[in-house]
Amino acid sequence: MIEGDPQRATFDAAIAELDERSRRRDVSFATWKARNALWSTGVHAAAWTTFNVAYAVTGEPPSTASGGMLGIVMVLTGFASWMLLSEWMCGIAYVRRSQGLTMPSNAWIYFSWWIPVAELFSPARTMRRLGQGAVSTWLLLAWWLPWLLATGLVTARDSAADPTQPALVAATAIVVSWLALQRIIRRVSTAVA
Repeated sequence: MIEGDPQRATFDAAIAELDERSRRRDVSFATWKARNALWSTGVHAAAWTTFNVAYAVTGEPPSTASGGMLGIVMVLTGFASWMLLSEWMCGIAYVRRSQGLTMPSNAWIYFSWWIPVAELFSPARTMRRLGQGAVSTWLLLAWWLPWLLATGLVTARDSAADPTQPALVAATAIVVSWLALQRIIRRVSTAVA
């Protein structure tokens, strides 16, 4: 094709339209994944909080049929929450990579939650990179520090003579962490749109 050729202009317009459609599809897909992450993390936070409140009320781990079932629900929703939140993070990373930004690999996004020591900082650091300025440091800390506190209090709660206080603090930390995570997911999803 020759410069200034009408066929060239039509071809360039068609390529630009395909690029725009692809971008809209990627953003739409990331938004759909955001709904899944919001829902799954909410259900898990509710199960985890309920478990801790039941623990605080009874003074011992819920072990009756309903308490045992609550523990199973907590584990299953925790797994689903990790999978769907990681999937959303991978979708955002994909959009950010298509914008020319360097992002962690999908494998790192998924498995950094489970690598000792890295699990203490990597998910929050990845979330910060995905946000690209859409999320303040304070909001990230409002999500991550209570989550770490609640996770750490599992051991304290189980070994305490009176588990009431650690269980209630963990329940409060879970709710605070989840509320901050909801805002983060919404802000990051809006920023890539």
